[in-house]
Amino acid sequence: MKLRLSVTVPGVVLLASTLFYAAAPAALDNNALWLPAKYQKLQPKLRQAALKLEATDRCDRLLRGSLHESSQGLDGAVFLLVCRDTEFKTYAVLADANTLEFAYVKYGQSMAGLASGDSDPLLEERLQQLRLECDKLFDRKTRFMKNLQRFDDGQPQMTRGEEQELSLFINFDAESMQGNLLNYQATCTSTQVDSPISFTIRARKSALR
Repeated sequence: MKLRLSVTVPGVVLLASTLFYAAAPAALDNNALWLPAKYQKLQPKLRQAALKLEATDRCDRLLRGSLHESSQGLDGAVFLLVCRDTEFKTYAVLADANTLEFAYVKYGQSMAGLASGDSDPLLEERLQQLRLECDKLFDRKTRFMKNLQRFDDGQPQMTRGEEQELSLFINFDAESMQGNLLNYQATCTSTQVDSPISFTIRARKSALR
């Protein structure tokens, strides 16, 4: 910000220009926040939770925010927030979508419920990221389909393959141009950490409605 200062001396007016520089905090990247179409009404709440977490001493930068797999509809939604601290270490936080209360996930705890202790948080973070990318691909690939209906309530079925392979399955129906019911299953697969995600849509044999 630039300030123009005027100093009055008897018979003389002195003008001086002084520059002040301040390091402004980085604005929250809205592209880092994502919710499925069914939960879009909660987007303002997700942003509030992200800003609240980013304002804490530990969080240096919020990396992403999304819907957690334990969510039970709009009234029981839970956000997953991932932050990076000043030592460049990432950590995950769960936030109640209604109260915006935080639950800090410790290593060895299950992020779905925070109760058991038989879950790997790094694996669950990777799964959450895969789900986010899969939903984006699904929305893009099916945007022209008529009367589309998903059957997973925004929570795809997951299977683990050999080594680090993870797959998500989305069962859904749509209608043909002639109005015929079509049964589909979309599959998202990540073979290892940071690998490209493969996305396919195939006909499904059985009807679900």
